[in-house]
Amino acid sequence: MKKRPFILMELLLCIALLSLCAIPLLGYPYSSYKRQKALLLEIEKQRQAEILFYELLKNINHQCKWGGMSRKYSDRQDSQTIILNSEGFGDISFTTHCHLYHCHPDTHDSAKNKDIRKIWCVFCFEETKAQCSYKGEKDHPYKFVFYAKRTI
Repeated sequence: MKKRPFILMELLLCIALLSLCAIPLLGYPYSSYKRQKALLLEIEKQRQAEILFYELLKNINHQCKWGGMSRKYSDRQDSQTIILNSEGFGDISFTTHCHLYHCHPDTHDSAKNKDIRKIWCVFCFEETKAQCSYKGEKDHPYKFVFYAKRTI
């Protein structure tokens, strides 16, 4: 019976080849899972933003005064905490706030349009109560625009 001195070398080579084949097979499903999880979280945030916008529209007469509405994006309102509970990533809590502002000057000349305003409502979801991650309103994913008319 002949002795084979390279059996350990062959075994290590076999393990290396198997691991090289297993990494791509296991890597793609994991990265796909992470992308799907992030997409699901974005969809859930969009759904929560729509719910918050609907609640804001229902109570806009009680929450906002015509003359007290800001013209700046930087003013914040309605800070509250929302806990998203979904299968796959468990409980995630976000602090939400709203930027509600308009673009019209205070001395609106046009008699025809002085009681109508275009109003922007932007919702931010932050994991901490620090500052907004969005510094301006451009390309914000949770932005709603509506027209309001002052009633006397």
